[in-house]
Amino acid sequence: DTLAELGSEMIVEALEGFVQGTIEPTPQPEAGVTYAPKIDRGENRLDWTRPADELDRTVRAFAPRAWFAFEGERIRVLAAAVTKGGGSPGTVLDEQLSIACGKGALRPLIVQRGGKGAMDASAFLRGTTSPEGTLLASPSQPFSLSPSPRPSPRGGEGDLGRGPSSSPSPPRGEGRGEGEKKSSRGNT
Repeated sequence: DTLAELGSEMIVEALEGFVQGTIEPTPQPEAGVTYAPKIDRGENRLDWTRPADELDRTVRAFAPRAWFAFEGERIRVLAAAVTKGGGSPGTVLDEQLSIACGKGALRPLIVQRGGKGAMDASAFLRGTTSPEGTLLASPSQPFSLSPSPRPSPRGGEGDLGRGPSSSPSPPRGEGRGEGEKKSSRGNT
């Protein structure tokens, strides 16, 4: 609140000075200017071999885009806390979802599954099998959003309903017999 008050007073003074000609703008020097490249999706993935305090800063910096892979699904971490614990990096240590890091452990507090709302870690754990002892994938391992083939809405096995089907659709204009008619909303 104090900074907001000071800032509002200073901007009024600066604008008045500029209009009256008592202050003159100074261009930014080109020396020291650096280019910030676009953030790659892989930079948001939590690398469990890094120290827990560094991962905590990563979560805060990239929220809501920091994530880890769990059972073939991308889980976003919206809030986390550094906690005590240790083990092989990426190992789920307890029923509170504490995860061993290169140094220390990180406990995701609020997570979000794809297409779902944010939830606390306990709600996330109620919807999964007991993950204690589970080894989470590291960024060096390839990540796929489709852990296993699922039945396609068209029948057969497919990748999330987009893969091959056991009954492919006929080409346009073919496959309708004499008795079949194309239906539309207005006709019954």
